[in-house]
Amino acid sequence: MSEEVTKKSSFKRGLIKWTLIVLVAAAALFFVYRWSGTNDYVGVVQRVYESQSDYRIEFAEDSGEVLVVGNNDIKFPYMKLDSADLHAELHRLAESGDTVRLSIWGFRQSWLSIFPNVLDVEILSTQKERISARAVQLNNAIEEMMRRKGVLPEQDGFKEDLQRTLEDTLAQPAPPAAHHR
Repeated sequence: MSEEVTKKSSFKRGLIKWTLIVLVAAAALFFVYRWSGTNDYVGVVQRVYESQSDYRIEFAEDSGEVLVVGNNDIKFPYMKLDSADLHAELHRLAESGDTVRLSIWGFRQSWLSIFPNVLDVEILSTQKERISARAVQLNNAIEEMMRRKGVLPEQDGFKEDLQRTLEDTLAQPAPPAAHHR
């Protein structure tokens, strides 16, 4: 009788051991699946549109590469259920030209028409902030050059007036390029 009890006890320990191994392996696979393919990109949202009842976003990275990503609810593994709200924000960002960090999950599979999905968007700098920083840079360069040439004496108010003028000019759309024949 003790041999039978020992066999049952050994079988029970083996079953518990394998159950734990399977559970740990399943958890590890879940975490690999959850975080593999999650990437952040920095750039500008160029266009937001709907294609075959799926939301799509064209995103231009700072490097110039254009990504096309989707924006759909994901129930597993991210529990993202706010794609309509995120889509409205992405529309606004496409119009504003703000620089953003776009977090996406998934991989592009062109032969299956699968797109990575937007998880989150974070504004890094607004168009207005970039224009202001560029105007400061230009203002300093112009002022320094004019002082070196002796054209600009030390006077109050010049720097601020030039700064405002440069910001206003940079905020306007660029004129169309002239075509030469």
